[in-house]
Amino acid sequence: MCKQPTATGTPLPVLAVSACVAFSLFGDGALYVVLPVVFATRGLAPWHVGLLLSANRIIRLFTNPPAVILLGRVPIRPAMCGALLVGALTTLAYGLTESLVLLLLARAAWGACWSVLRLSGLITVTDCIDAGLAPESRVGRLTGFYSGVSRLGSAAGMALGGVLCDAIGFSAEFVLFALLTACAAPYALFCAFGNLPAISGTAAAKAKASTGGRCASVLALRAPQWRLFFLAFSASCAGNGLIVSTLGAILGAHATASDDGGGSAIALGAGVVVSTATLNGGLLGFRWSVEGFLAPLWGAVIDRCGWRRVAPTAFSLSSAMGALSFSLLRAAEATAGEASAVLLSGALLSVIGVFFLFSVADLCVKAMGVAARETPLLVMGDDLGAAVGPLLGFTILQARLPPSSIFAAQSIIHAAAAAVATAAALAKVSLSPKLRPTDGENFVELEEEAAEVAPAAAPASK
Repeated sequence: MCKQPTATGTPLPVLAVSACVAFSLFGDGALYVVLPVVFATRGLAPWHVGLLLSANRIIRLFTNPPAVILLGRVPIRPAMCGALLVGALTTLAYGLTESLVLLLLARAAWGACWSVLRLSGLITVTDCIDAGLAPESRVGRLTGFYSGVSRLGSAAGMALGGVLCDAIGFSAEFVLFALLTACAAPYALFCAFGNLPAISGTAAAKAKASTGGRCASVLALRAPQWRLFFLAFSASCAGNGLIVSTLGAILGAHATASDDGGGSAIALGAGVVVSTATLNGGLLGFRWSVEGFLAPLWGAVIDRCGWRRVAPTAFSLSSAMGALSFSLLRAAEATAGEASAVLLSGALLSVIGVFFLFSVADLCVKAMGVAARETPLLVMGDDLGAAVGPLLGFTILQARLPPSSIFAAQSIIHAAAAAVATAAALAKVSLSPKLRPTDGENFVELEEEAAEVAPAAAPASK
């Protein structure tokens, strides 16, 4: 057994599991960078790319509930180890086949693995709190730490994806990333979880509720649950789904073929020319690096200021920044030469601002769901948005609408999310971590009961 984590700072299991999840994301991150740029050379159409980047997310809508039951009944160590090994095989498949059918099967298998990996990371946070390794007041910071460290895997895969594709080729880079993912499996099996219980208490409670028929369907959600679900959907759809999956194609619309025929490049003004794959990888790597390094800080801000302030503000600013990106990119599409290059550079700078706001909004919603012990509902909305985003983005491109339209869609979605977040902030029923459900009870039921009892008790107190 590995060394017992301390009760101060960040518990060792949160750090270790986050690192394992980071290793699992190398191949997935690289695929988002490289495939939208080179899909034509792989014999794929734009809608094929949207389908492949959404397939793993669509399948998670069906694999998330079984993953909850699995982790509630099976020791978490071998479950996570197996998910890492199968995830490594799917990454290997990306580089070794050009068959659309086989690629879809690999993406579906990765989606099932990610259901287990993500839930393992989130419930490790609550298990550490339940075990007394961290106080409840640090739930935002711990969620931010897990999200940040794990997303560094996406950042590394994206940042290196374009560079490695140019240097060693498409196939070789995915073989390399598959080997790195496989290396995390034995560590997850023997060391990552320290002395935490073999079976997660949070997962066991949710599995009991699910198998007992108490797991609510989407149609049975109450108003506070609907709001959480919609915010999770919006954060994922407009951010990780829509923009991340299509940025390479957006850049490709402004690129010109290289003289050697080995790729394409983009002029950014002042004589600066950058490889499209490298630029896409750098931007998306920066997006996940922002979340990786700043998520603990965002989490501390959420703990201090509360989600009622942070969520409406983050979604509103993201919508405004998306509108700015749309305006600059649309202007770049309507001009040519040096003026177009300068406008494109301005649009890319605004996209960086959008990335900052994406990370705040996404983490705030995750902290809301984790604190409320509504992780299955959280990931359900997150995965639906992540599945819809790439399909929506590549449908826009397939319909031959201007690529800038993608940022218009992002702005509209986050404007709606800002309205919902404001309604949630003004509602009497809150997502308070102080009211903690046990044995699968729903947090909304407990909070509504408390809201009903409080007014009745007020006259007596007088």
